[in-house]
Amino acid sequence: VLGPIFGVGLLCIGKAGSYVKKLVAVIRTTRTETGAVPDGHCAISATVTHDDPPSAPITGRSAVAWEWEFYSNDPIYAFNWIYWARHDQGPGGVPFTLKDGSGEVRVDPTTADLNLAKRGMIECDPDTPPGRASELTDLDVRGDQFRFVERVLRPGKQVTVIGQSKDGSFTPEMVTEGGRWAPHAMCGYR
Repeated sequence: VLGPIFGVGLLCIGKAGSYVKKLVAVIRTTRTETGAVPDGHCAISATVTHDDPPSAPITGRSAVAWEWEFYSNDPIYAFNWIYWARHDQGPGGVPFTLKDGSGEVRVDPTTADLNLAKRGMIECDPDTPPGRASELTDLDVRGDQFRFVERVLRPGKQVTVIGQSKDGSFTPEMVTEGGRWAPHAMCGYR
């Protein structure tokens, strides 16, 4: 009896630890404008701009960054209960520019931890996957229905980006949808 309880307790402590680590990073970060980015660890809150944003791979919405998840409903495994098993997930995006009126900062979201709010969900038969789903992941899984969840960051949205700046180059660590003081979102709460 104590084994499962101990295991769940460790899982909860591990999850809480990741939130605390992100929260400490947010609190210790210097906030700056796009026109005055200092060397070192900093946070920038500004508007996302991109002249020709690509389409997100699942929903086809124009976006500069996205996260996707792939699930299947497997009634055999779930003993005819409604159960969605997650098989794969991933981020993506293209470099974009942040502007707040004081200057511009170029951000490449592909290496950052994304915390995006805008969510789209598509349920479909295994024979008709949406968008470029078959290019992203192996769809050869058991299940009578698929579910794809996608969160996107679109141009015109306010974001807060935390990262490292050195000699005019900015490397993002976290990209969070929302303006100044969005620490709850930076810590992974959606």
